[in-house]
Amino acid sequence: MTTGPWALRALIAANGLSIVGNGVAAIAIPWLVLEVTGSASAAGLVAAAGALPVIATAVLGGALVDRIGHVRASLMSDLASAVAVAAVPVVGAIWGLSLPALIILCVVGAALDPLAVIARDALLPVAAQQAGVRLERANGIHAAVTSAGFLAGPALGGAFIGLFGPESALWLTSGTFLLASAAIAAGPRQSPDAEAVRTMPFVQLVRSGFRILTRDRVLRDLALIEAALAVALTPLEQTVLPAHFQALGRPQTLGIVLATFAAGGIVGALVFSAFGHRVPHGATLGVGLLATGICIGGIGLLPPAGAMIALAAITGIVSGPITPVANLAFQTRTDVAERGRALGMLGGLSSVGAAVGLLLGSFLLSLTGIGLTALLLGGAFLLVAASRGVQRSVRRLDVIPDPATG
Repeated sequence: MTTGPWALRALIAANGLSIVGNGVAAIAIPWLVLEVTGSASAAGLVAAAGALPVIATAVLGGALVDRIGHVRASLMSDLASAVAVAAVPVVGAIWGLSLPALIILCVVGAALDPLAVIARDALLPVAAQQAGVRLERANGIHAAVTSAGFLAGPALGGAFIGLFGPESALWLTSGTFLLASAAIAAGPRQSPDAEAVRTMPFVQLVRSGFRILTRDRVLRDLALIEAALAVALTPLEQTVLPAHFQALGRPQTLGIVLATFAAGGIVGALVFSAFGHRVPHGATLGVGLLATGICIGGIGLLPPAGAMIALAAITGIVSGPITPVANLAFQTRTDVAERGRALGMLGGLSSVGAAVGLLLGSFLLSLTGIGLTALLLGGAFLLVAASRGVQRSVRRLDVIPDPATG
């Protein structure tokens, strides 16, 4: 482990490698399921099964991350994820793959991933302090690399599948997780563990994560905002837009829209990394929410392809600072010994919102069709973003305690 600039660089590199690996797997696993079963519904079943453990892991995982230490948690989860992903081609080569085997292996892999995400986010203030970098800059670069990983991973996965097949693509995913663990091992020093965290009963440790949100209205409202926005955005992005472009016979346009959104997110996050310390965080979040709401509302109208691509680019740019600002609030308003639990609660509530949204989106699609569902979801996002962006807790974001980074 190291200090200085390499502490932050190694952490951000680990995050980027892990995101790329997940992006490759997101393409390779459904493809593999289709090859094994020939059933699109089976691919959906595997995806749903992989989503189930994420909520529980985010909530319980935050407590586990704080208990064993952020560096160790990131190392262990990345190594375990590498083994879980590699097990898919290994099982296929030795015994052959079946749908139940794929479901089990995907559930195990999905359960491990949130631990690494929580641990890396909790480590970011420590790495930034050791590197002598402002938290705004560190969070902005971290978010930009995350967006770049979301952009590069699926593209790399598609290319690998075309050249070598889906099972070989999973070896690539396993390799990125191994490299991520190596980067963490060479990255920031382990934060000192708090004696109270090591000795506290685990159930009490989990409960204390909920108390973190109840004691701080700003953090509670931020978590609820993210969950509410996920209810509207997740089905629009993952269900409604694919159905819309499939009906038009233009799947390539969907790829361009999503890639443009990710590219815009990179720009927005980098702008925040450069100038975020010069503007109030509350105003940044409020304006970002309002502007994003307007853009998503426009996308909900299902405009022509050119207009939708332009809206996706603007959406990415104006929403780019939202995640860095929210993460920064959780990092600066919590002590290092409880940071994993706080971030786990944030991720858990967001995952609940996404799951509810997917169920709601499917129901609305079957009831009202693509056009009205898109309009309702886009309008709901605009309503939540506009109303929450001006609430008191958002305006109080800049009234923060001194950060405790250990």
